[in-house]
Amino acid sequence: LISLQCHSDSLFSSLWFKAYMLSFIFCLYYHFLNGVRHLFWDIGYGFEKLTMHISGWAVILLTVVMTIFTIYLGLK
Repeated sequence: LISLQCHSDSLFSSLWFKAYMLSFIFCLYYHFLNGVRHLFWDIGYGFEKLTMHISGWAVILLTVVMTIFTIYLGLK
């Protein structure tokens, strides 16, 4: 049990694992927020060119903000 715990501690603190978790969290939020955007498209809103650009950039910005906030809460 002790050697397994030492192995898992080194795995979770490795740079590769942290990079994987960061990208996984980013992809999760991006997929969720883009799904919400598509739900608005399904009901007929947001098809104007300007609205599409604004909502697209909003998804990216909110994804970055939510990812940073999640990482901040995880480090706390």
